[in-house]
Formats: sequence, C-alpha cells, structure tokens
Amino acid sequence: MNAGDGVNPEIEVELGELEFGRGMFELALIHYKKALTVDRYNTILFNKIANCYCRLKFPWVAIKYYKQSLSIDSSQH
Repeated sequence: MNAGDGVNPEIEVELGELEFGRGMFELALIHYKKALTVDRYNTILFNKIANCYCRLKFPWVAIKYYKQSLSIDSSQH
C-alpha cells in the first residue's frame, strides 16, 4: 500500500495549501517585525499582509493583526 492510497486527493491538496499558508503566515510575521523598525507608517504593509492571510484561510489572524496595525499607526503619527 502506497502512502497516498485511500486518501482523497482533494483533501491532500487542501492540507498542502494549509501547510503552505502556515509558512506564508510565519514569513509575513518576520517581514512585519522588520518593517516596524524601518517604516513607522506601515498601514500599506498591513493591508497587504491582511489580504494575504484572507486568501490563505487565515481571516481571523488577518483581522487581529490588522487591528493591531491601526493602533500602532495611530500612536506613531
């Protein structure tokens, strides 16, 4: 029996997408942390990250970090 036998190919694809999404999420956080030290007006960056999260099935995370970005932005202006 092969490793993929008996597994719905659509489920395999979805699991792969979620794993990819997790990697993209971590990468986005790394870039966000770097950006905070470089660009204090980071609303555009946050919009891009939030859009990325939503496409990758992380809407709740996108909302959480986007709200944080608004408070960070307003405190630095």
